[in-house]
Amino acid sequence: MATLWYLPSDTLTTPISPAFNANWEDTSIGTRTTAPTTKRSSAMTTVNFLDADATNKDILFKQFISAELTSGQTITGAQALKFQILAGEGDIDSNLFTALGIRIIASDGTTVRKIVLAVTRDNLELVVTNTNRQFTATSAATNYTTVAGDYLVLEVGVGGDPAVGFNHESGMRFGDAAASDLPEDNTDTTDLNPWVQLTDTLTFVDTLFAQAMM
Repeated sequence: MATLWYLPSDTLTTPISPAFNANWEDTSIGTRTTAPTTKRSSAMTTVNFLDADATNKDILFKQFISAELTSGQTITGAQALKFQILAGEGDIDSNLFTALGIRIIASDGTTVRKIVLAVTRDNLELVVTNTNRQFTATSAATNYTTVAGDYLVLEVGVGGDPAVGFNHESGMRFGDAAASDLPEDNTDTTDLNPWVQLTDTLTFVDTLFAQAMM
């Protein structure tokens, strides 16, 4: 059974506060919160970004920190990763895509134990209306065995190379207050919960904390 994390809109105190991945060229709107495995009903909220820059870059919207992973379990290499979120771009010439990065970081908040997925863009461009995007990717090749104090860190944003005269105007819809989760498609516009999923069935030191992450 896979492990799914919700992407809440709130900003809660996290067990560690790692620096944002340096592969995000713009972290100006980046915020941090915990990543629950069950819904906590944070409001469905659109986070918007606007700049005056046409360079090719990736913009971080939000960082999510899991509960502490139980030591001795395997993060499988070359596994299928899934990510669904409603997102949109300001203009068809913005040429933007959803982007995702996943790391395992130690309890010091600094040591990167494993890059599960480097910051990676989806392969289907956004449209002007917030629309579901089905992101799939294959994780880094080698397995990793967790040790005490490991946390999974998910980072979500957009990236792209706007045409000359355009910018990275975009929006992403966070929250987990909807009755249902976004389906695995590229067409839905219903206001449903975004999520990220690993194939591995992972366990946590504090199961209740992992579920609520309040």
